[in-house]
Amino acid sequence: MSKSLYGSVEQQITDSVSGFFRGFGYDNRTAYDGYDHYDANFMVDGRPDTRQLYSQNWDTGLRYSQGIFQSQLVAGYGRSKDQNYDPKKGRYADSATMDDVKQYTTQWLNTIEVGHGNIGTGLDWQKQKTQAGTGYLEKGYEQRNTGVFASAMQQFNSVTLEAARRNDDNSNFGNHGTWQTSAAWEFVDGYRVIASYGTAFKAPTMSQIHSASYGNPDLKPEESKQWKGALKA
Repeated sequence: MSKSLYGSVEQQITDSVSGFFRGFGYDNRTAYDGYDHYDANFMVDGRPDTRQLYSQNWDTGLRYSQGIFQSQLVAGYGRSKDQNYDPKKGRYADSATMDDVKQYTTQWLNTIEVGHGNIGTGLDWQKQKTQAGTGYLEKGYEQRNTGVFASAMQQFNSVTLEAARRNDDNSNFGNHGTWQTSAAWEFVDGYRVIASYGTAFKAPTMSQIHSASYGNPDLKPEESKQWKGALKA
């Protein structure tokens, strides 16, 4: 059984400024083939076979557009609560598990048109917080990440060049810089050759670290390098 609800409101405040508010909620309960859970004395104290997943996300922001310049500021809040339990014992029995994570986000994006392209800059901030009880934790933990980034795109006749740089400062995993660049050449009308190369960094979420079902406290950030070549028509 599942239920979902979505709503949004947008308002033009002035000729160049608009605001919006959006919300999404999701509630789902499913039954599955459970497994016996044993207490400290190796006695069965429950058989969790029901999953209750609850999620909500809210965000609000302002958009500004004037000539060649655009800017957007967005703040958001989300919460995900995932419980596995035996209905006969209850959601908070010793045999039950719970993942309860809150997330707070802020993002500021700016773009200015330059020549036959644009330059973009921005920053984002995120805080994830586990609640006590998540993965049998007696207290909550949190992780904060602040990112600063810039990008540029410019077209020179049949050639288009792009580049981007980002720096992430993570409270648990330190400072990491990533970048990417690409070039495209339209050698015949409608046909392009594209080549790109970049690096990436992604820290594990609080759920991936502390989840009672699949968490791994030894997880490290994902770091990668990738290149791509393509012919598009």
